[in-house]
Amino acid sequence: MYAKCGSLVDARLCFDQIDPREKKLVAWNTMITAYASHGCGREAVSTFEDMLRAGIQPDKITFTGLLSGCSHSGLVDVGLRYFDCVSSVYFVEKGHDHYACVVDLLGRAGRLVEAYNLISQMPMAAGPSIWGSLLAAGRSHRNLEIAELAAKKLFILEPDNSGNYVVLSNMYAEAGMWEEVNHLRIQLKSQRIMKSPGCS
Repeated sequence: MYAKCGSLVDARLCFDQIDPREKKLVAWNTMITAYASHGCGREAVSTFEDMLRAGIQPDKITFTGLLSGCSHSGLVDVGLRYFDCVSSVYFVEKGHDHYACVVDLLGRAGRLVEAYNLISQMPMAAGPSIWGSLLAAGRSHRNLEIAELAAKKLFILEPDNSGNYVVLSNMYAEAGMWEEVNHLRIQLKSQRIMKSPGCS
């Protein structure tokens, strides 16, 4: 409860008061995820290491929280190291959420080609959250080539989401590519996609 309300100090106090013999995986995951969701990646990593020392085996939820914490705190190399160990060391099957966290991690760091290559090597199909993360990274780092790749995937996966069209259209406009802007507007109209309020 404290963690959801943003009171990490109170959440940690409650966590520390649990008898070590009674401290189950769910408690560790809750604390790691709380730190991650509030941008405290180093604390999430430290808690994860404490969990391992306590002899608790991580699961897929643990790694989603841990990788998310690394992503939101810019701990790129740390996050990549843990991602590499998910299956080989901890015998946890990598899932869509784990890949999404690492794509976000690389994207925020401006390592967009690596992020795209990771998506290309995924054993499962990448969903809208992953391509959306790459599109956002392309926009943030003004990488039109990557943004185009991501947007075109999203046009297929989310044909009614006007936001994806708007992001790419705005990038085309910034680059002075007015023919492409016009093409996207025609595409929006022909598919009868309504722009969300506030989108330019």
